[in-house]
Amino acid sequence: MFAISKFRSEIDTGGVLRTNKFIVEFVPPASIGGANQSKQDMLSLRCESVQWPGVSFMTLDSPPRAGYGATELIPYAPIFEDVTLNFRIEKNAKTHKFFFDWMNSIINLRSEGQTNLKGSEGKSPAFEVGYKNNYVTNLNITMFRETGTSKADNHAAMTATLYRAFP
Repeated sequence: MFAISKFRSEIDTGGVLRTNKFIVEFVPPASIGGANQSKQDMLSLRCESVQWPGVSFMTLDSPPRAGYGATELIPYAPIFEDVTLNFRIEKNAKTHKFFFDWMNSIINLRSEGQTNLKGSEGKSPAFEVGYKNNYVTNLNITMFRETGTSKADNHAAMTATLYRAFP
């Protein structure tokens, strides 16, 4: 049975996780220079907010087990929801440029009116799509407790890994 006094007591003694203390770590993908990089070359960015990774399920209507009555929803495949990360951008906008270059390596957004395929100018045509293996990377999101931002001191509250992620 739910008791409001017990709930308040747990919040007062244990506190709640703040939603503004995240570190996002990843090795840049091959398309922007991360092909031969190792864990030492991992980027670490402070993140102000994260829409934490979620999963839902594709379902289908199934006939009732006994052959009569209401239909049942049966899950048959996962749907991984998009994750939104909000970064604070520094004055020189290096983080913004990094992510723009990454997105441009997925689909060529720098339309300069080229109509020919790679060849004479050596440029990719506008809106050409890159190979997925070149622009994906694994991305680790760590949420920290109020007391600090160090994994070594066990201040990490939760960690999620996004596999084959891209912006």
